[in-house]
Amino acid sequence: MKQKTINIILMLILGVGWANCYRFHHMPPEKRMEKMVEYLKSELDLTDAQYKQLQSVKENILQRYKSIKKPPFWFSDDFLSQLEKGTVDKEQVKKEVKEFHNVMLENRLKDIDDISSFVNTLTPDQRKKLADLVREHREHFKKHHMQ
Repeated sequence: MKQKTINIILMLILGVGWANCYRFHHMPPEKRMEKMVEYLKSELDLTDAQYKQLQSVKENILQRYKSIKKPPFWFSDDFLSQLEKGTVDKEQVKKEVKEFHNVMLENRLKDIDDISSFVNTLTPDQRKKLADLVREHREHFKKHHMQ
């Protein structure tokens, strides 16, 4: 039961993360994440230790984000050359796309581990407040994106 509760809370945190990313979508990822961390700090009344843990989670996620940030395959000179010749190597392109998505999946799984360690530091009242924030953002998301 405890694991199920933690999984639900993790999904809620990810939901808040996505909602806040939209909320701050005109800012670069670093600034969006900093705003989200400060927002959670004030809304959840985090202790210094919890705030440091959340900062650590933020830094880890940003590092993983930066490690995969690269132009898409269709911007590469090799692909453009193939395109001009009309001989696109579909297998190579598929391989690159699969590799990219595998790295993204691995990073998301690591994000969940980091977020879980943060959630474990929260008090029951803070977890309830976090769940309420996620519900609020979920409704906002539905209202603006699920029309």
